[in-house]
Amino acid sequence: MIKMNGTTKQRILRATAVLTAGTMLTAGAVFLPEKNAVLADNAGVVVAKDGVAGVSASLHAMQTATVSSGTEQTTTEVVATSNETSTATSALYPDWANKLMANVEDSVNVRETASTDGVIAGKLRKGDVADIVATQDGWYQITSGNLTGYVSQDYAVTGDAAKALADQVCATTATVNASALKLRQEANETATILTTLYQNESVTVRTDAPQVDGWVAVTKNGKDGYLSASYVTVQKNYGTGITAQEEAAAIAAQKKAEEEAAKKAAEAAAKKAAKSKTTTNSSSSSNADTSDAASYDDVTLLAAIIQHEAGNEIYTGQVAVGAAVMNRVKSGRYPSSVRGVLFQRGQFTSEAELNRVIARGLKSSCIQAAQEALAGSDPIDGCVSFRPVRSGRSGIVIGNHVFF
Repeated sequence: MIKMNGTTKQRILRATAVLTAGTMLTAGAVFLPEKNAVLADNAGVVVAKDGVAGVSASLHAMQTATVSSGTEQTTTEVVATSNETSTATSALYPDWANKLMANVEDSVNVRETASTDGVIAGKLRKGDVADIVATQDGWYQITSGNLTGYVSQDYAVTGDAAKALADQVCATTATVNASALKLRQEANETATILTTLYQNESVTVRTDAPQVDGWVAVTKNGKDGYLSASYVTVQKNYGTGITAQEEAAAIAAQKKAEEEAAKKAAEAAAKKAAKSKTTTNSSSSSNADTSDAASYDDVTLLAAIIQHEAGNEIYTGQVAVGAAVMNRVKSGRYPSSVRGVLFQRGQFTSEAELNRVIARGLKSSCIQAAQEALAGSDPIDGCVSFRPVRSGRSGIVIGNHVFF
């Protein structure tokens, strides 16, 4: 038997503890200091009560351990090297380790300096993703699209939490890159054909559906089916921030649209009044409908119905209302113009109500939603009608409306 003095025992035990901790890290084990460790609820990272990452990310906060040998107790310390404390905390999605999502219902200001007194450089809106450049005193320095600046950590999530939020609020779409593609009821080439999609047509991906190799689960017009993965491009629709200059330009465009709409509404009202003097009430109403309708462009008309039906809804809900109108235009079962669809008897609201909406001024979000819908954006997969959710009708629910 080899005899060891106390100092020798301490050195051997110290080395053994460090080697053991290193082995546990390599094997993916988690060593928690007794009574002093808690699990962070936001990213699954082990941390000590003093706020320093635990051994799953660092060994820095380990307390002194006590080893018993007979009647003698020897104290051993576990010491972390400096590079161990910098291990990233985003383990599930490494690509998101330096990405950020605005955790807001509408938008959060991005400032030129890391201070609430800083000049506003722009905004991150719900669904916008940013790259983190650096952190500073409770702020993230970010870049997103043309926007750069600082956003408060109180209104953002990062890493795995950002990925989870993006999955929740950002839609995933599949865009057809073949001339025509069959939507099948099941994920095989002999399954029943539900409908046909055409080149550049986009549909919503059912991310909660069972995944089948070589196929993409989607929904169109309330029909769930599968598309061959070889002929579609699947992507998550992430947004980017808007600069103060870009927002100012949008506001200026809104103001111009409001002024033009008010002018056209006044002209239309004057024409209507003039016609009422020389025609019967019924013919006056008919002629006024035609005259007023002719005085508006499609963007103004579509923005007006969006504001009337969904002015207080989320932006996607506003686009969805515009898309429902455009889907009617393209369906062949309704009039083939925005004007014709909106003024079809018994379908939407009255022309007089739209005149009042336009005269009061159109919101920038409604104008932008109208432009997106006219450009082909369709978050409702071809649906042509909508009702309040409380109606109990089945379909695609966006905000307080269900589309079918």
